[in-house]
Order: sequence, then structure tokens, then C-alpha cells
Amino acid sequence: MKKIIAFAIAAVMLLSLCACGGHSSNTPSGNGGNTTANPGTTGGNGNGNGGNEQNTASPSDETPSGQQPANTPEPVQGSEGLASKEEDDYCVITGAGDFTGTDLVIPSHINGKPVKKIDESAFRENTAITSVTIPWTVTKIDEDAFAGCKNIASLTLSEGLEIIDESAFYGCESLKTLTIPKSVTSIDGYAFRSCTGVEEITLLGCCDLRPNSFSDCSSLKTFSIKNPDGISYQIYSNALSGCNALENLDLAPGLTSIGSWNFADTPNLKTVFLPKSLTQMDACVFLRSGVETVYYEGTEEEWKAITIKEATFTPAVEYNKSR
Repeated sequence: MKKIIAFAIAAVMLLSLCACGGHSSNTPSGNGGNTTANPGTTGGNGNGNGGNEQNTASPSDETPSGQQPANTPEPVQGSEGLASKEEDDYCVITGAGDFTGTDLVIPSHINGKPVKKIDESAFRENTAITSVTIPWTVTKIDEDAFAGCKNIASLTLSEGLEIIDESAFYGCESLKTLTIPKSVTSIDGYAFRSCTGVEEITLLGCCDLRPNSFSDCSSLKTFSIKNPDGISYQIYSNALSGCNALENLDLAPGLTSIGSWNFADTPNLKTVFLPKSLTQMDACVFLRSGVETVYYEGTEEEWKAITIKEATFTPAVEYNKSR
């Protein structure tokens, strides 16, 4: 009986020693690593990284969820004095506010929240502005945001922008070149109508071109669409009507239809590439244009399968031509 009691006591003592040995000697607080550091201090959360880096990071360096994505561009300070409003997890630029300068830079963040939108009519008919830079956080430029800003000569749109709403840059007549980032998925009607000074427009991505989205750009000489992802798109009627100075037209594969009056009255447009994805071309697309030769990506049989509603469109066609 004494042996049994002695054995039991020894077992209890052994278990107690094991329990005491469960705390590692290299734990910062000696309590299993669960102590939370006070704000503004480092060390003490047992994760080996100083314990409090998220609390000391600048709010402008974070996304709304608090996680910094890989390869995120640096935050943009932006012009001072701009009017804005805060939504739940983002900010909207609503106007010039106290800003009276000429070089407008939209900030990427305000109070740690990303600036995602430029509001309707925010800078409408502001003739003081000569350049605009829009950062990567902005996903939408709302209706009439810069309409009538006739002295904007430089416009920088960053990758991340998705929507350019109706009449957003209507009448920005001092623009000379325009590059639209690949991320843009929607260009609404009248978005760049009557940008009469622009000579070159390049779309790095691809989306449908709505009616009058680029119409009456009377100095436009080169219009180019890239489509690296092979997206299907169409050009609606009058999207580029009134661009009478057009000389170079580069339409990416993926194009399915061209609406009427897009390239009419363009005497300097001599050649055009048309992709084999094209299935329909409405009336008056190339009416009174100077097009003499079409370089077509497909075969003669595929060309004949296209519905062409313009009876007078009879240029020479060269088949199996790459863009």
C-alpha cells in the first residue's frame, strides 16, 4: 500500500514539473507570449516583428481593409484645399474648394481612406486648370466632372481607373494627347466629345465605345485601340463622328461591329485594318472617306460573311493581313 501511495505522489510531482516547463524561457513576457504592447511601443506580442507595426503605419499607406497590397504605388499627396466628402470606406473629391492653382493633383488618400471617385461636375468649367493628374485609387470619374475645362492641356489617368462617365471631359479643347489605361472598362457617351485640340488618342485596353464618346475631336489624327486580353467590343454609331482630320486608325482584334457615321468625311484616312472578329458594319461608316485599301485579318470567304450595310464601300481588300 505504501508503495502505491509513493508511486502516486511521484507521478503528481512529475506532472507538476512538466507543467512548469511549458513556458519557454525565450518568451518576451514569460507568460506564453500573449501580452499586448501598449500603443506606441514595440515588442511584446510574441510574433517576432516588433509587435505593433500596424499601429505605427501611416493610414495613407493602407488600403481600406488595412492590408497593403504587393506592388502598390506610393501614396499621392495631392493638391491642398480640395473639397471632399467621406463615405464608409472611401473618399470623394467634390470640387476645387480652396484650390486656386493650375496644376491639379488628386490625392490618393484622405484621412487614411482611398479617394475612389471624382464627383459629378466637381471641376466643371474651371478654366484655371491646365493639367490634371489622377492617381491609381480613383476608379470612377463622374458625369461632367471636368466638362468645359477648356485649358487642360495635360491629362494623366492612372491604371486602376474603371469608369469615365458621360461628358466627363466634354470640351477640353486644349488637350493634345490622351492615353486611357487598360483598366478602363466603360467610356460613356460624350466623355471626350469636342476635345478639338487632341491629335492622338490611345486606348491601352478595350471597351465598348458609346455614341459620341469621342465625336467632334476635329484635330484627331491617330486613334489606336489595344486589346491584349482579346475582349469583344463594339463601336456604337457616332462614337468618332466628326473626327475629320483622322489619318491613322488602329482597331484591335475583338471588334464585332461598327455603327454608322464613325469615320465618314475623313479624306486623309487612306488605309484601315479590320479584324476577322468583325461581323457587321453599318451604313455610312466610311462614307466620303479616303480609304482606298482595307487590310483584312481573315480570308476572302470570311470577308464576304460580314454584313456591310454601306453600299458605296468598295475599297480594295487584301486578305490574311496581320495587324
